[in-house]
Amino acid sequence: GAVLRVQSEYALAIKCFEESIKLAKKLDDCQMVAHNLQRLGFTYFLDQQGDLAISHSQKAIKIAEKHQLTHLLNRAQQTIARVKAKQGKHEEALQAALDATLNFFKEADNPTVQANSLAKQEFFYNQCHEWLNDVISGLPSDELKKQYALYLVQAWKKAGLAEKCAGLAITLSDIANI
Repeated sequence: GAVLRVQSEYALAIKCFEESIKLAKKLDDCQMVAHNLQRLGFTYFLDQQGDLAISHSQKAIKIAEKHQLTHLLNRAQQTIARVKAKQGKHEEALQAALDATLNFFKEADNPTVQANSLAKQEFFYNQCHEWLNDVISGLPSDELKKQYALYLVQAWKKAGLAEKCAGLAITLSDIANI
């Protein structure tokens, strides 16, 4: 499914992810169900099917919250932020973006997550940087870019993440011409 998605073969990718979800359910593998729901949501986003993207991402979020799968929660929230931004629902996009970044840093700080190598954290940080840049850059006015960039920076400070989000804050400040 992932390879087909990269090749823009969305219909085939969707079928693969749906089949993978069925298999994961048979195996009672909640993490894989959530993972494939998130992948399916992102594929629907790429295929310009925003409502289906949100629906599948929300299902992934419910499973991820229940089983404390912070990384999958973050990724599903990223998809929702992208869809909402594309739909012009900027406040909802901003909230999803904030939730995703907070969950990203919660995951990065979790010492029990074995996969938290510095290289993996850097990879996901760069991904977070890229999609957040897309969301803010896609706002229709400089005033909205400034307003939302400031909102995110203040929320990160309030959450005690000012130092960790410094690179993101600088990028947002540049985008918003602050």
